[in-house]
Amino acid sequence: MMKKLFLKNGLVVALYLLATSFTPAPGSYTTVKVRAPFPMQPIKVFVYPDQDFPITAYGAVLGGNVDNTKAIAAAVDACHEAGGGRVVVPAGEWLTGPVHLKSNVNLHLAANAILRFTDKPEAYLPLL
Repeated sequence: MMKKLFLKNGLVVALYLLATSFTPAPGSYTTVKVRAPFPMQPIKVFVYPDQDFPITAYGAVLGGNVDNTKAIAAAVDACHEAGGGRVVVPAGEWLTGPVHLKSNVNLHLAANAILRFTDKPEAYLPLL
């Protein structure tokens, strides 16, 4: 039944082709040859795209008094959706709750940057 539906319905075929044609291209990799006392394939290392997503551009507030969890999450989401890069935490103290990273996102703390995690247990619920 499904085969007949698929063959008869050109719309289903068109939607399938459209969905698969917009699959993101795989990232760039470099290889590192490993000298080992046994045969080993080179290690593939992901090369992050050269684009920065400073948390301040997403509303993060310096000082360690304002919860920046949403701003950091927004920067991570934007970086991931753009294909990857660096989420940059500038120098200073930044209060946050949990930080959830995504594929191709490099969390970069500048010199003298401090991520201070809140001590409020409810910020970490629900437990995973």
